[in-house]
Amino acid sequence: MKLSTSGKWLFFGVDLAALLAGWLRILSSSLKPEWKAAFLRSTTRVIANLDQGQVTFELCDKNHKKFIECLELNALKRQPDGLILKEISQWKSVLLKDVSFEVNVGEQALLRQQIELPQQAENNLRQAVGFQLDKLTPFSFEQIYFDVIVVGRNKPTKKIVVELLVYPKASISVYLEDLVRLVGIPLDRIAAEGIPNDVNLLGESKVKFRPNKNVWWVFCLFLCGAIALGSPLAKKRSYMIEQKRQIDALKHEAAGIAQKKLALEKGLKELNFILGKKSTFPPLAEAINELSRVIPDESYVPQLKFKNGLITLKGQGTNVVSLVEKLEASPLVETAKFSATVNRNARTGLDSFSLQIKLADRNLSQ
Repeated sequence: MKLSTSGKWLFFGVDLAALLAGWLRILSSSLKPEWKAAFLRSTTRVIANLDQGQVTFELCDKNHKKFIECLELNALKRQPDGLILKEISQWKSVLLKDVSFEVNVGEQALLRQQIELPQQAENNLRQAVGFQLDKLTPFSFEQIYFDVIVVGRNKPTKKIVVELLVYPKASISVYLEDLVRLVGIPLDRIAAEGIPNDVNLLGESKVKFRPNKNVWWVFCLFLCGAIALGSPLAKKRSYMIEQKRQIDALKHEAAGIAQKKLALEKGLKELNFILGKKSTFPPLAEAINELSRVIPDESYVPQLKFKNGLITLKGQGTNVVSLVEKLEASPLVETAKFSATVNRNARTGLDSFSLQIKLADRNLSQ
Protein backbone atom coordinates (compact mmCIF):
# COMPACT_ATOMS: atom_id res chain seq x y z
CA MET A 1 0.00 0.00 0.00
CA LYS A 2 1.33 3.42 -0.92
CA LEU A 3 -0.06 6.64 0.46
CA SER A 4 0.57 10.17 -0.72
CA THR A 5 3.14 12.06 1.36
CA SER A 6 1.90 15.52 0.44
CA GLY A 7 1.55 18.23 3.05
CA LYS A 8 -1.91 17.05 4.15
CA TRP A 9 -0.29 13.87 5.56
CA LEU A 10 2.26 15.79 7.64
CA PHE A 11 1.51 16.46 11.32
CA PHE A 12 4.10 18.49 13.23
CA GLY A 13 6.74 17.23 10.80
CA VAL A 14 5.74 13.55 11.18
CA ASP A 15 4.89 11.70 7.97
CA LEU A 16 1.62 10.03 8.93
CA ALA A 17 1.36 8.34 5.53
CA ALA A 18 4.67 6.54 6.06
CA LEU A 19 3.64 5.47 9.56
CA LEU A 20 0.27 4.17 8.36
CA ALA A 21 1.80 2.37 5.39
CA GLY A 22 4.41 0.75 7.64
CA TRP A 23 1.76 -0.32 10.12
CA LEU A 24 -0.40 -1.83 7.38
CA ARG A 25 2.59 -3.60 5.89
CA ILE A 26 3.59 -5.13 9.23
CA LEU A 27 -0.02 -6.10 9.93
CA SER A 28 -0.36 -7.72 6.52
CA SER A 29 2.90 -9.63 6.88
CA SER A 30 1.93 -10.90 10.33
CA LEU A 31 -1.33 -12.44 9.12
CA LYS A 32 -1.33 -15.97 7.86
CA PRO A 33 -2.45 -16.51 4.24
CA GLU A 34 -5.46 -18.52 5.33
CA TRP A 35 -6.54 -15.63 7.58
CA LYS A 36 -6.27 -13.18 4.72
CA ALA A 37 -8.23 -15.52 2.48
CA ALA A 38 -11.01 -15.68 5.09
CA PHE A 39 -11.67 -11.95 4.82
CA LEU A 40 -10.92 -11.16 1.18
CA ARG A 41 -12.79 -12.01 -1.99
CA SER A 42 -10.70 -14.08 -4.33
CA THR A 43 -9.21 -12.00 -7.12
CA THR A 44 -9.72 -13.27 -10.63
CA ARG A 45 -6.43 -12.80 -12.45
CA VAL A 46 -5.58 -12.70 -16.10
CA ILE A 47 -1.99 -13.96 -16.28
CA ALA A 48 0.17 -13.45 -19.35
CA ASN A 49 3.02 -15.99 -19.24
CA LEU A 50 6.00 -15.00 -21.43
CA ASP A 51 8.07 -17.96 -22.60
CA GLN A 52 10.23 -18.56 -25.68
CA GLY A 53 8.69 -15.93 -27.96
CA GLN A 54 5.12 -16.74 -27.01
CA VAL A 55 2.59 -15.39 -24.55
CA THR A 56 -0.02 -17.63 -23.01
CA PHE A 57 -3.07 -16.03 -21.43
CA GLU A 58 -4.72 -17.84 -18.54
CA LEU A 59 -7.59 -17.01 -16.23
CA CYS A 60 -6.73 -17.89 -12.62
CA ASP A 61 -9.52 -17.99 -10.00
CA LYS A 62 -8.58 -19.34 -6.57
CA ASN A 63 -6.74 -22.56 -7.35
CA HIS A 64 -8.18 -23.09 -10.83
CA LYS A 65 -6.60 -22.05 -14.12
CA LYS A 66 -8.35 -21.81 -17.44
CA PHE A 67 -6.64 -21.35 -20.78
CA ILE A 68 -7.68 -18.29 -22.78
CA GLU A 69 -5.33 -17.72 -25.71
CA CYS A 70 -1.78 -18.33 -26.94
CA LEU A 71 -0.15 -15.78 -29.25
CA GLU A 72 3.25 -15.13 -30.78
CA LEU A 73 4.96 -12.09 -29.30
CA ASN A 74 5.83 -10.82 -32.78
CA ALA A 75 2.14 -10.94 -33.76
CA LEU A 76 0.77 -8.94 -30.84
CA LYS A 77 0.49 -5.68 -32.78
CA ARG A 78 -1.83 -7.29 -35.31
CA GLN A 79 -4.37 -8.36 -32.68
CA PRO A 80 -7.47 -6.23 -31.97
CA ASP A 81 -7.83 -4.16 -28.80
CA GLY A 82 -9.44 -5.83 -25.80
CA LEU A 83 -9.26 -9.29 -27.35
CA ILE A 84 -8.75 -11.09 -24.04
CA LEU A 85 -11.31 -9.07 -22.09
CA LYS A 86 -13.95 -9.68 -24.76
CA GLU A 87 -13.33 -13.39 -24.59
CA ILE A 88 -13.58 -13.70 -20.79
CA SER A 89 -16.62 -11.40 -20.74
CA GLN A 90 -18.55 -14.24 -22.37
CA TRP A 91 -18.03 -16.34 -19.25
CA LYS A 92 -20.89 -15.42 -16.96
CA SER A 93 -19.08 -16.74 -13.89
CA VAL A 94 -16.43 -14.00 -14.13
CA LEU A 95 -17.02 -10.54 -12.66
CA LEU A 96 -15.02 -8.11 -14.78
CA LYS A 97 -14.81 -5.57 -11.94
CA ASP A 98 -12.77 -8.10 -9.91
CA VAL A 99 -10.33 -8.97 -12.71
CA SER A 100 -6.67 -7.95 -12.37
CA PHE A 101 -3.89 -8.30 -14.92
CA GLU A 102 -0.47 -9.85 -14.23
CA VAL A 103 2.55 -10.56 -16.41
CA ASN A 104 4.66 -13.57 -15.49
CA VAL A 105 8.21 -13.25 -16.87
CA GLY A 106 10.84 -15.93 -17.18
CA GLU A 107 13.17 -16.61 -14.30
CA GLN A 108 16.28 -16.64 -16.49
CA ALA A 109 16.68 -12.84 -16.67
CA LEU A 110 15.73 -12.30 -12.99
CA LEU A 111 18.60 -11.09 -10.81
CA ARG A 112 18.50 -11.92 -7.09
CA GLN A 113 20.79 -10.59 -4.39
CA GLN A 114 20.67 -10.59 -0.59
CA ILE A 115 21.85 -7.55 1.38
CA GLU A 116 21.80 -6.49 5.03
CA LEU A 117 20.13 -3.24 6.11
CA PRO A 118 19.39 -1.48 9.40
CA GLN A 119 16.08 -2.44 10.95
CA GLN A 120 14.79 1.14 10.58
CA ALA A 121 14.89 0.79 6.80
CA GLU A 122 12.02 -1.72 6.84
CA ASN A 123 9.45 1.08 6.87
CA ASN A 124 10.52 2.07 3.35
CA LEU A 125 12.57 -0.72 1.82
CA ARG A 126 12.21 0.29 -1.82
CA GLN A 127 13.45 3.81 -1.18
CA ALA A 128 16.33 2.59 1.01
CA VAL A 129 17.48 0.08 -1.63
CA GLY A 130 16.70 2.39 -4.55
CA PHE A 131 19.52 4.74 -3.54
CA GLN A 132 22.01 1.85 -3.87
CA LEU A 133 20.83 0.29 -7.14
CA ASP A 134 23.74 1.72 -9.13
CA LYS A 135 26.16 -0.06 -6.76
CA LEU A 136 24.20 -3.29 -6.37
CA THR A 137 23.30 -3.88 -10.04
CA PRO A 138 24.78 -3.05 -13.45
CA PHE A 139 21.60 -1.05 -14.23
CA SER A 140 20.26 2.35 -13.28
CA PHE A 141 16.96 2.93 -11.52
CA GLU A 142 15.15 3.75 -14.78
CA GLN A 143 16.30 0.53 -16.51
CA ILE A 144 14.78 -2.07 -14.20
CA TYR A 145 11.69 -3.36 -12.47
CA PHE A 146 12.49 -4.40 -8.93
CA ASP A 147 11.09 -5.30 -5.55
CA VAL A 148 12.56 -5.99 -2.10
CA ILE A 149 11.40 -8.58 0.45
CA VAL A 150 12.55 -9.36 3.99
CA VAL A 151 14.00 -12.88 4.25
CA GLY A 152 15.67 -12.76 7.67
CA ARG A 153 16.21 -10.79 10.86
CA ASN A 154 19.20 -10.39 13.14
CA LYS A 155 17.81 -9.17 16.44
CA PRO A 156 21.16 -8.80 18.28
CA THR A 157 22.51 -6.44 15.61
CA LYS A 158 19.09 -4.91 14.89
CA LYS A 159 19.46 -5.57 11.18
CA ILE A 160 17.36 -7.27 8.56
CA VAL A 161 18.35 -9.44 5.61
CA VAL A 162 16.48 -8.50 2.42
CA GLU A 163 16.45 -9.98 -1.07
CA LEU A 164 16.61 -7.66 -4.04
CA LEU A 165 14.75 -8.95 -7.12
CA VAL A 166 15.65 -7.16 -10.37
CA TYR A 167 14.29 -7.62 -13.88
CA PRO A 168 15.62 -5.53 -16.83
CA LYS A 169 12.96 -3.46 -18.56
CA ALA A 170 14.55 -4.07 -21.91
CA SER A 171 13.47 -7.72 -21.79
CA ILE A 172 9.75 -6.91 -21.58
CA SER A 173 9.05 -3.22 -22.13
CA VAL A 174 8.60 -3.63 -25.91
CA TYR A 175 5.66 -5.99 -25.28
CA LEU A 176 3.94 -4.39 -22.28
CA GLU A 177 1.99 -1.78 -24.20
CA ASP A 178 0.53 -4.38 -26.57
CA LEU A 179 -0.24 -6.78 -23.72
CA VAL A 180 -2.18 -4.10 -21.84
CA ARG A 181 -3.99 -3.16 -25.09
CA LEU A 182 -4.99 -6.76 -25.76
CA VAL A 183 -6.18 -7.50 -22.24
CA GLY A 184 -8.09 -4.23 -21.98
CA ILE A 185 -7.30 -3.47 -18.29
CA PRO A 186 -4.25 -1.82 -16.65
CA LEU A 187 -1.27 -3.90 -15.56
CA ASP A 188 -1.34 -4.63 -11.83
CA ARG A 189 1.67 -6.87 -11.25
CA ILE A 190 4.84 -8.24 -12.79
CA ALA A 191 5.81 -11.58 -11.29
CA ALA A 192 8.31 -14.32 -12.02
CA GLU A 193 8.58 -18.04 -11.46
CA GLY A 194 9.96 -18.99 -8.05
CA ILE A 195 9.20 -15.75 -6.20
CA PRO A 196 6.57 -15.26 -3.45
CA ASN A 197 3.03 -14.30 -4.43
CA ASP A 198 3.20 -10.97 -2.64
CA VAL A 199 6.22 -9.80 -4.68
CA ASN A 200 5.48 -7.25 -7.38
CA LEU A 201 8.33 -6.09 -9.60
CA LEU A 202 6.28 -2.99 -10.41
CA GLY A 203 6.94 -2.01 -6.83
CA GLU A 204 3.44 -2.10 -5.51
CA SER A 205 0.22 -3.97 -6.12
CA LYS A 206 -2.52 -1.85 -7.60
CA VAL A 207 -5.14 -4.53 -7.01
CA LYS A 208 -8.02 -3.06 -5.04
CA PHE A 209 -8.81 -4.19 -1.53
CA ARG A 210 -11.85 -6.44 -1.91
CA PRO A 211 -13.32 -7.44 1.46
CA ASN A 212 -15.86 -10.22 1.67
CA LYS A 213 -18.87 -10.54 3.96
CA ASN A 214 -16.70 -11.74 6.86
CA VAL A 215 -15.07 -8.30 7.04
CA TRP A 216 -18.44 -6.64 7.41
CA TRP A 217 -19.50 -9.15 10.06
CA VAL A 218 -16.33 -8.41 12.01
CA PHE A 219 -16.88 -4.71 11.51
CA CYS A 220 -20.45 -5.03 12.82
CA LEU A 221 -19.15 -7.06 15.77
CA PHE A 222 -16.61 -4.38 16.64
CA LEU A 223 -19.24 -1.69 16.14
CA CYS A 224 -21.65 -3.47 18.49
CA GLY A 225 -18.85 -3.90 21.02
CA ALA A 226 -17.95 -0.23 20.75
CA ILE A 227 -21.60 0.74 21.22
CA ALA A 228 -21.91 -1.61 24.21
CA LEU A 229 -18.79 -0.14 25.79
CA GLY A 230 -19.56 3.42 24.80
CA SER A 231 -23.23 3.54 25.81
CA PRO A 232 -22.59 3.62 29.60
CA LEU A 233 -19.87 6.19 29.08
CA ALA A 234 -22.12 8.29 26.87
CA LYS A 235 -24.94 8.01 29.41
CA LYS A 236 -22.59 8.95 32.23
CA ARG A 237 -21.26 11.85 30.20
CA SER A 238 -24.80 13.03 29.47
CA TYR A 239 -25.63 12.76 33.17
CA MET A 240 -22.51 14.72 34.10
CA ILE A 241 -23.35 17.41 31.54
CA GLU A 242 -26.87 17.67 32.96
CA GLN A 243 -25.49 17.84 36.51
CA LYS A 244 -23.04 20.52 35.46
CA ARG A 245 -25.86 22.48 33.83
CA GLN A 246 -27.91 22.25 37.02
CA ILE A 247 -24.93 23.27 39.13
CA ASP A 248 -24.31 26.27 36.86
CA ALA A 249 -27.99 27.23 37.15
CA LEU A 250 -27.82 26.91 40.95
CA LYS A 251 -24.63 29.00 41.02
CA HIS A 252 -26.33 31.67 38.92
CA GLU A 253 -29.40 31.58 41.17
CA ALA A 254 -27.22 31.71 44.30
CA ALA A 255 -25.35 34.70 42.90
CA GLY A 256 -28.69 36.48 42.32
CA ILE A 257 -29.85 35.63 45.84
CA ALA A 258 -26.55 36.88 47.27
CA GLN A 259 -26.95 40.18 45.43
CA LYS A 260 -30.52 40.52 46.70
CA LYS A 261 -29.32 39.71 50.22
CA LEU A 262 -26.67 42.43 50.05
CA ALA A 263 -29.25 44.90 48.74
CA LEU A 264 -31.68 43.97 51.55
CA GLU A 265 -28.94 44.21 54.18
CA LYS A 266 -27.97 47.64 52.87
CA GLY A 267 -31.59 48.79 52.88
CA LEU A 268 -32.11 47.36 56.37
CA LYS A 269 -29.00 49.13 57.60
CA GLU A 270 -30.24 52.44 56.24
CA LEU A 271 -33.70 51.84 57.67
CA ASN A 272 -32.27 50.97 61.08
CA PHE A 273 -30.19 54.13 60.96
CA ILE A 274 -33.28 56.24 60.19
CA LEU A 275 -35.34 54.47 62.85
CA GLY A 276 -32.50 54.90 65.33
CA LYS A 277 -32.29 58.56 64.60
CA LYS A 278 -36.05 58.88 64.87
CA SER A 279 -36.24 56.99 68.15
CA THR A 280 -33.44 59.06 69.70
CA PHE A 281 -35.71 62.05 70.25
CA PRO A 282 -39.40 62.31 71.06
CA PRO A 283 -41.78 62.84 68.15
CA LEU A 284 -42.41 66.41 67.06
CA ALA A 285 -46.10 66.21 67.97
CA GLU A 286 -45.26 65.09 71.49
CA ALA A 287 -42.71 67.90 71.85
CA ILE A 288 -45.21 70.55 70.64
CA ASN A 289 -47.82 69.28 73.11
CA GLU A 290 -45.29 69.52 75.90
CA LEU A 291 -44.34 73.11 74.87
CA SER A 292 -48.01 74.05 74.79
CA ARG A 293 -48.37 72.79 78.34
CA VAL A 294 -45.28 74.48 79.71
CA ILE A 295 -45.49 77.86 77.96
CA PRO A 296 -48.20 79.96 79.65
CA ASP A 297 -51.24 81.13 77.77
CA GLU A 298 -50.10 84.77 78.07
CA SER A 299 -47.25 84.00 75.64
CA TYR A 300 -47.60 83.10 72.03
CA VAL A 301 -45.06 81.63 69.59
CA PRO A 302 -45.42 82.65 65.90
CA GLN A 303 -42.22 80.87 64.74
CA LEU A 304 -40.88 77.36 65.54
CA LYS A 305 -38.15 75.27 63.93
CA PHE A 306 -37.25 71.63 64.68
CA LYS A 307 -34.10 69.86 63.49
CA ASN A 308 -32.17 66.89 64.93
CA GLY A 309 -33.75 67.18 68.39
CA LEU A 310 -33.16 70.94 68.59
CA ILE A 311 -36.13 73.37 68.73
CA THR A 312 -35.72 77.05 68.03
CA LEU A 313 -38.74 79.22 68.74
CA LYS A 314 -39.47 82.94 68.79
CA GLY A 315 -42.40 84.59 70.57
CA GLN A 316 -43.77 87.28 72.82
CA GLY A 317 -45.29 87.18 76.28
CA THR A 318 -45.17 88.25 79.89
CA ASN A 319 -42.96 86.93 82.60
CA VAL A 320 -40.82 85.09 80.02
CA VAL A 321 -37.77 84.94 82.28
CA SER A 322 -39.21 81.94 84.07
CA LEU A 323 -39.71 80.05 80.80
CA VAL A 324 -36.23 78.51 80.88
CA GLU A 325 -36.79 77.09 84.35
CA LYS A 326 -40.19 75.69 83.40
CA LEU A 327 -38.89 74.12 80.21
CA GLU A 328 -35.90 72.43 81.87
CA ALA A 329 -38.29 70.97 84.44
CA SER A 330 -39.99 69.01 81.60
CA PRO A 331 -38.78 65.39 81.10
CA LEU A 332 -38.70 65.96 77.35
CA VAL A 333 -36.24 68.85 77.58
CA GLU A 334 -32.55 68.43 78.24
CA THR A 335 -31.56 72.12 78.14
CA ALA A 336 -33.24 75.43 77.40
CA LYS A 337 -31.69 78.84 76.97
CA PHE A 338 -32.34 82.22 75.48
CA SER A 339 -30.54 82.63 72.20
CA ALA A 340 -30.99 86.39 72.21
CA THR A 341 -31.64 89.23 74.72
CA VAL A 342 -35.17 89.59 75.95
CA ASN A 343 -36.59 92.95 74.78
CA ARG A 344 -39.80 94.59 75.87
CA ASN A 345 -42.07 96.23 73.36
CA ALA A 346 -43.02 99.61 74.80
CA ARG A 347 -46.17 99.82 72.72
CA THR A 348 -47.59 96.40 73.66
CA GLY A 349 -45.80 95.88 76.97
CA LEU A 350 -44.83 92.30 75.89
CA ASP A 351 -41.35 90.80 76.07
CA SER A 352 -39.86 89.45 72.81
CA PHE A 353 -37.80 86.33 73.34
CA SER A 354 -35.88 83.70 71.35
CA LEU A 355 -35.39 80.26 72.89
CA GLN A 356 -33.25 77.30 71.91
CA ILE A 357 -34.44 74.03 73.35
CA LYS A 358 -32.58 70.71 73.16
CA LEU A 359 -34.81 67.70 73.58
CA ALA A 360 -33.69 64.92 75.88
CA ASP A 361 -32.15 61.79 74.34
CA ARG A 362 -34.51 58.91 74.99
CA ASN A 363 -31.66 56.40 75.04
CA LEU A 364 -29.97 58.33 77.80
CA SER A 365 -33.19 58.76 79.77
CA GLN A 366 -33.75 54.99 79.69
